[in-house]
Amino acid sequence: MALHPRKPCQDILSVSFNQSGECFTCALSNGFRIYTTYPFDESYRREFVAGGFKRVEMMFKSNIVALVGGGEIPKFPPNKVILWDDHQGRAIGELSYRTAVRDVKLRKNRIAVALDTSVHVYDLEDLRQVHTAETMHNPLGLLAMSSSPDSIVVVHPGTHIGELQVDILDAKRSKTIQAHNRNLAALALTHHGKFVATASEKGTLIRIFSTQDGSKIREVRRGTDPAIMYSLAFSFEDAMPHWLASTSDKGTLHVFDLRGDEEDAEEGYQLVRDNVPSVSQQKGPLSVLRRMLPGSVGTSYLLSERSWAQFHLPDANKCIASFDTKYDGLVFIISTTGAYHCVEFDVNARGMCSSVAHSLFLTEDHHEESIFLK
Repeated sequence: MALHPRKPCQDILSVSFNQSGECFTCALSNGFRIYTTYPFDESYRREFVAGGFKRVEMMFKSNIVALVGGGEIPKFPPNKVILWDDHQGRAIGELSYRTAVRDVKLRKNRIAVALDTSVHVYDLEDLRQVHTAETMHNPLGLLAMSSSPDSIVVVHPGTHIGELQVDILDAKRSKTIQAHNRNLAALALTHHGKFVATASEKGTLIRIFSTQDGSKIREVRRGTDPAIMYSLAFSFEDAMPHWLASTSDKGTLHVFDLRGDEEDAEEGYQLVRDNVPSVSQQKGPLSVLRRMLPGSVGTSYLLSERSWAQFHLPDANKCIASFDTKYDGLVFIISTTGAYHCVEFDVNARGMCSSVAHSLFLTEDHHEESIFLK
C-alpha cells in the first residue's frame, strides 16, 4: 500500500514508547491511549470530557503511568506529575513544582522529572527525593534513565552548551561530558545505562559515549544538512547494543550498525583518526575531497560512519523510533500524525528498510484504520 503524507493530528500532544518498546502512549487533548507495538493493537483508552495530557509515561507494561497535564484545558496543572494507577482508576501520588514539567521517566523503583533548569529523581515507593541536579535551559525536557535493575543511571544536559551530565546513582557519582559544541537536541541511554547517544541542534553527527568514563565510543553521521532531531534509540542487547536508530525532520529513519565491542570501536576510530594526514600532507583523491569540504566538516566527515539502513517516511512530521526486543532488524516508528509503521532491515546487508505493517491509530475524527501487511 502506498504511504501518503499526513498532517499532524491536532489532538495528539505527544507520543512515547515504554522502556522496552513493547508499548507506546498517545497523550491527547481529551485523555490518553495505550497501544502494543507488535502485534499492533490498542490496549486501552481513557477519555475525559475536559482534560488533556502533554505527557503520558508508562512503567513497562504495568498499570502505573505518570501523567502531566497539557493542552488548552489540562486535566492536571502542567507543573504537577500525577502517578496514576489505572486498575484503581485514581491518582496514587503527586509531585508539584513552581515551573512546568518538561518530561518524566519511570523505572520500577525511581521516577525522574525534568524541569526548565533542573532534574529531580525520587524513590517511587515513598516519593522521597534521592537526587537533584542543575541543568542549562532545557525546554525539550531532555532526560533518560536506565531501566535495568542492575544500575540506576540518569543522563541530561549539563550546565553549559553541549554538555551532557551522567549521574550514576548507585555509585553516587556524576560525570560531565562535552558532547557537542552546540546545544543538545536529542539523547538516548541503553537499557543497562552503559552507553549514551547524543545529537546537537545541528543534527548531522551522533556521538556515543561510555557512561562509566565518558570516552567517545563511536561517531556516526545522519547527514550533511542540518536537521531537527526527533529521537534516538538503542537496540536492547545486554552488552554493546548492535543498532542505533534516529529520526529527524528530514523524514528518514536511519539505522546505524554498532556491532563489535566498545574496545574495538574505539580502537578503530583512533586508528583512522591518527592516520588521516593533515591538509598539508594530503595528496591525491583524499586531498581533493578534503579541500572540497567545509572547514568545519573536514576530518570528522571522513571519519564518521554512515547509516546501515534507511526508511523514507511519507512526511517529515515529528516521529519517534524504537527497536523490537525479540526480533533483530525490526523497528517501530510512531508519528504525531497518528501513523504507526513497523519496518524491517536486513542485518546482513546494507540497504533500505521494507515496510512490514502500517496503521493509522488516530485520525482527526478519531477513527482508526486497519493494519496493512505487506
